[in-house]
Amino acid sequence: MPGGSLYLLLHANTSALIRSRQLSKKRMPPSFVTIGQSQPGAGKGKALSAVDNELELVHKLVPATASCTTISGDAATRVDVLEALQENAWVHLACHGKQDPTQPYNSHFVMRD
Repeated sequence: MPGGSLYLLLHANTSALIRSRQLSKKRMPPSFVTIGQSQPGAGKGKALSAVDNELELVHKLVPATASCTTISGDAATRVDVLEALQENAWVHLACHGKQDPTQPYNSHFVMRD
């Protein structure tokens, strides 16, 4: 990723998938993270006014047996989001994204940093 980019490239991490599979075999309670970014940064999309309400609703719908955390606003940085993706089996994203059908690895979710 170019330095200073406002975008997060997301792809499946093989080690995270293997870890998730191993945890499911141990019957660990599922972990869930909700990630929201309502302020994508100057020129990168309009503010999303319903992100916090969406995250709150999703959090309420997650079964009580699951561990659920939320990352949003200034805390929704590329580093923290990537870490959360590796630590959780399930994720819900409420943010802008950019899809590149001709170069799928250039597709990304927009974070503030």
